[in-house]
Amino acid sequence: MISKELLSEILDLDVLAICGEQGGELKYWFDESCGNQISRESKINVDTLARLCKEWCYDIGVANLTSWIGDNTKHAMFYDGFDEHSFEADTEAEAIFKATQWVKDNK
Repeated sequence: MISKELLSEILDLDVLAICGEQGGELKYWFDESCGNQISRESKINVDTLARLCKEWCYDIGVANLTSWIGDNTKHAMFYDGFDEHSFEADTEAEAIFKATQWVKDNK
C-alpha cells in the first residue's frame, strides 16, 4: 500500500488518511479547504496511481522507472545514474509504489 505522504506528493493534495483498496481503487480522505478543516473522500484507480508515480519519478529526474511481471512476482526497477534499484511485490502497482517511496525518501 502507498503511504499517505507519498500519495499527497503524487496527487499534490493534503491526504489525511487512506481508507483502503477495494475493486482496484484506493479510497482516501483529503483536506480540500486550505486549512478550514473541510475534508472529502475520494478514490483513484490503482493502475492510474501507479502510472502517476512513474510520471512523478520522471519529472524529478529518475528517467526510467520500469516494471514487469516475473516468476510469480512483480518487479519495479530504476537506475539512478550510479546504482540499479530493484523492488519486488505481489502486484506490479505495489512494486512501483515501493520504488517511488524509495525515490521520495532518498532524493
